[in-house]
Amino acid sequence: MAVVLKSKNATPADTSRTELYLCPLTGVLDTTIFSGTITNVDTAGMATHSVTIERQLSGAGAYIPKLVRIPIAFGGSLKFPKMALEPGEKVFVTSHDANMITVDVSLAERN
Repeated sequence: MAVVLKSKNATPADTSRTELYLCPLTGVLDTTIFSGTITNVDTAGMATHSVTIERQLSGAGAYIPKLVRIPIAFGGSLKFPKMALEPGEKVFVTSHDANMITVDVSLAERN
């Protein structure tokens, strides 16, 4: 059994859900997101922007919220919640203002 460390990032270009990570269906037993940062990157308006983080179970249409419309002040950041994912599960980020939030996570895939 091996563990592969990876990093993923996303900056939603619009206000719809943006896929941050998909746990592979083959070759991976599970994935743990163990660290991450959600940052407000609005250097022009220096305004507060909000973010939503959701998990989608494998094969299901339902989204399970982890963080909902959490405001982040200009220059501020939040810790990304730790998550354990099974194959086929996805993590989505939604910025409620386009290009104003960036998300960086570190994860471990166990295979």
